[in-house]
Amino acid sequence: MQAGRTQDERTLEQRLAQAEARLLELESVEAIRRLLARYCRALDARDLMNLSTLFARDAHLVVTPWNVDVRSRDAITEFYRQFFATPAQDDRHYAVNQIIEKYGDGYRSFCYFHATEVQGSQSIVGWGTYEDRLIQEDGQWKFAERRITIHVLTPIEKGWAGPDKIAF
Repeated sequence: MQAGRTQDERTLEQRLAQAEARLLELESVEAIRRLLARYCRALDARDLMNLSTLFARDAHLVVTPWNVDVRSRDAITEFYRQFFATPAQDDRHYAVNQIIEKYGDGYRSFCYFHATEVQGSQSIVGWGTYEDRLIQEDGQWKFAERRITIHVLTPIEKGWAGPDKIAF
């Protein structure tokens, strides 16, 4: 027999506290999933205002291999303002296979992304990973750190094999 109380021996208050903690964690994980989806939606809509609200005031954004390393919501917003000036249209970003885990007072997440877009008459395909550190700020889950690693971004007719698989 194990030392300590079994589940049946716990008081109602103890069981309730444990259930509340589990519920809070599940609610947080679901809110973070929605945050990831809202990021993709704002990116596709090129909605700078909504996109900027997803980042914490002191957030950090790194985009590899573009050598982007910016800190603060204002600097991140400026990066996306310049990014949205590119001629792409019909962007679609998909975040999949999300792993969201408690980390200190916040969470960490990892997922793969797939993206398609049109540039002029070219169909572009890309994929990579998002690695995030998330915190609560003003009662909302936000990106404290977002690391985007682009593995492929290329016109479909060019293909994605070989050393020049990132064409942009």
